[in-house]
Order: sequence, then C-alpha cells, then structure tokens
Amino acid sequence: MTDTPPKSRRGFAAMSREQLLEISSKGGKGTPPEKRTFALDSTLAKDSARLGGLAKAAKSKIPD
Repeated sequence: MTDTPPKSRRGFAAMSREQLLEISSKGGKGTPPEKRTFALDSTLAKDSARLGGLAKAAKSKIPD
C-alpha cells in the first residue's frame, strides 16, 4: 500500500453548501429576459437545434 497525500478540495468541492446554493440561484439571470431569444421564439430554438444536428452529422461524414 502506497502512501499518497489526500487530494485537496478545489473549486465547487471546497465551497460550503450555502455558497453553492447562492451561486446556483444566480443561474440564467445574467441575460435580461428581452434578450433571451430562444425563450421568446420557440421556432428559432428548434431551427437552431436542427441546424446544429445537421452540421454535426455532416462533419462526422468527412473522412480523416
């Protein structure tokens, strides 16, 4: 059995539960509602997802 030092906790793992909840509660609030285009126009979101899928499919067909 080898003696390895314990891993240090960094980032989110080192934060208290209260700190994590405070940070996670801010999610999505950085952009004002009038600038959230996908939330306002579902067809725009659908079209973007479709185009992303087509681009991914086309890229996977390119031989290395």
